[in-house]
Amino acid sequence: MNTKTIIALLIGASLFVRCQKDIEYPHGPIYEPGLQTFGWSTSEKNGLAFESSGFATRPSEFPDEIFGVQFSTYTDWGALREFISIGGFEYRLGRYEVVKATDFDSMDDFEKSQTVAGSYSTLSDDGDVAEDFYTIDSRGDNWATITAIDTIDGEVVIRGEYNLHFKFANSRDKINAANPDHVRFTDGVFEVRFWN
Repeated sequence: MNTKTIIALLIGASLFVRCQKDIEYPHGPIYEPGLQTFGWSTSEKNGLAFESSGFATRPSEFPDEIFGVQFSTYTDWGALREFISIGGFEYRLGRYEVVKATDFDSMDDFEKSQTVAGSYSTLSDDGDVAEDFYTIDSRGDNWATITAIDTIDGEVVIRGEYNLHFKFANSRDKINAANPDHVRFTDGVFEVRFWN
């Protein structure tokens, strides 16, 4: 290759990189964490402080082999508004890449595999009407780490950290225009106990 070809390739590559649009993470609604009976989570949601209720759950098919964690927020009058699920963890400490998304509502949809799945959704009305759905955005750094699995007073307590990026997934327009197209949860930490 001659020098002119190399320079042309370098200029073309730099123009391509500069032309790629950065992902925007505008602020969206922030709700209440709820009662936190079975656990909690804190993180930053698109740069704003985020706190939620949390719990661990296990699928009926593989209850002793895998588990998931779920986080929820509520209105000030107790209606469910946001739901985050991360699952397919083995009962061991370590970092897991969250590499796929699912449309699951229950732990029974988690698979026994080497990958961890995640999803994020919003709800409206009394918390029983599905609103907007998001899937894992593979352009972000998506992971969850299980830092501790302890038994305290006869209950299993799971602690961890996470960093998740989601993108709007519906084939239709968003139901709630206040919800951003992209949502990221960074510097996340949690402590949960099993609900089921």
